[in-house]
Amino acid sequence: SNRHAEWFYKNILTTYGCLLGTWVRDDYPFGGLLDVKFQDNSIVGSTWRPHPDLGRPLKKTGLFVIEYNDDEEGVVVQCNIDGKRNHLSCIEFQTKDGSLVQFQTVCQNPLDHRTVIKSHFSWNKKSE
Repeated sequence: SNRHAEWFYKNILTTYGCLLGTWVRDDYPFGGLLDVKFQDNSIVGSTWRPHPDLGRPLKKTGLFVIEYNDDEEGVVVQCNIDGKRNHLSCIEFQTKDGSLVQFQTVCQNPLDHRTVIKSHFSWNKKSE
């Protein structure tokens, strides 16, 4: 509905719309790619990671979801690394000359995952 579209724009896109697109991570030894897109009334971030057998295609893995949550009565950023939106995450923005150049996703409970992950990932704007 138009009412939902207006709410989504005011409450999610005005803050997080700058994340839409492709981002890169300079992380030894492989780096990484992050695809952030609009999906099912949410903003979804998914990474592309190398398969352990480097001859195989990259694997797509969820990283975060930004959406409205009835329980929280507002916008939430949820960690989605294992495909479960079971705990909060947050996003920290870094700007230069008024433009977003990097952001970090910070998992609030990294020990909740099947494998221990570092608590944050930094993403740089992809060069054209």
